[in-house]
Amino acid sequence: FHPDPRRLPTVSLEEAADRELADALDRQRRQQLPKDPDNDTRRTAQLQDDGDEDDEALYDLATKRDEAWDTWKEHHPPGSGNKGDHIY
Repeated sequence: FHPDPRRLPTVSLEEAADRELADALDRQRRQQLPKDPDNDTRRTAQLQDDGDEDDEALYDLATKRDEAWDTWKEHHPPGSGNKGDHIY
């Protein structure tokens, strides 16, 4: 039996475990950081589902985001995109 050299692992199991552990610790650290309301991308419905609708700053940002999305949808109706049959 000769293994295919194109399919040999490029890192050892120990190196892969170290990378996984570092990624998991980094993910855990980021989850424990206090949330910045400016970076929160949830919509009003998602805030209500999560039970965070009482936070006025988050709710205001989510409302602005929803209004911006509604405005964009009004200006871009379905079928108005890049279609090949729009020859002017």
